[in-house]
Amino acid sequence: SAAWLERGDVGAALGLAWGEIRDWEKACAWLEKALTADKGECPMRALEQYANYRVRLAASRWHEARRLPAAKREAARAAGVDGIEAAILDLDTLCRRAPTVERLNLLGGAYKRLAQVEDEGERRIEALVNIAHHYDLAYARKRDAYAFTNRVAAALLAEQRGAAAVDAQNRAELLRELDALQRDVARRNAADPNFWDGASLADLALTRLLLHGASPPRARSTAAAGDEAAGVTGAYRDALARAASPREAASLAENIVFLHDLWAPRDKAMRRILEQIRESLP
Repeated sequence: SAAWLERGDVGAALGLAWGEIRDWEKACAWLEKALTADKGECPMRALEQYANYRVRLAASRWHEARRLPAAKREAARAAGVDGIEAAILDLDTLCRRAPTVERLNLLGGAYKRLAQVEDEGERRIEALVNIAHHYDLAYARKRDAYAFTNRVAAALLAEQRGAAAVDAQNRAELLRELDALQRDVARRNAADPNFWDGASLADLALTRLLLHGASPPRARSTAAAGDEAAGVTGAYRDALARAASPREAASLAENIVFLHDLWAPRDKAMRRILEQIRESLP
């Protein structure tokens, strides 16, 4: 009945369900309705995901507008930035009052999409620094491969733009931490195979490739890089075999697109590898 659909708990369930199939517009509409409902309990997750889905909606609209004429494209970019920054403000307010790993990760993800929408320059660099900062805060609360890999990727992208330093000593420490995480996740996934641990193993393999790839391109073996790329691709395919929803499956490809879009154009070898990985995913 119509009254049933006015309940906050029902609206939240419908909004989250629309989010799983990546219909961000319907997901946002239902979650907004749930959050303003007078009856029925609305879970805190609805508030978190309402901000997250608004970020994703703004980013998807920008992605669709990228091939428009310059004036319309820049208007779409400005709208995308405004939409993402409004959601970031809501998430930041929530996180300042009650920080959790999930909320810090969502903030990192929001800045990640902001970096994609922003043009090359200081504002993109600021977004990259904020990505690394929020995933670092999440990692400090919980030692987790998701926060680690996103933090490292953002730091490498910021370094390419002169905003951070990932020197040889930092890189060695990161690789040691990566090895430890990889052992833990592999052990857990062997005992109970699941999508998120499979995705973490793939992300860790890719992060290793990026860390090695941050060395001068001439020092890398093309054949070795190709073998590593094949291993990363295989790890992503294994994870995709266990994906439970379109949102989960798309999250893997979106990360590769992010890295390819922002990786330094001068490093053509790594950009080709990222493109190869992306093309191999559904």
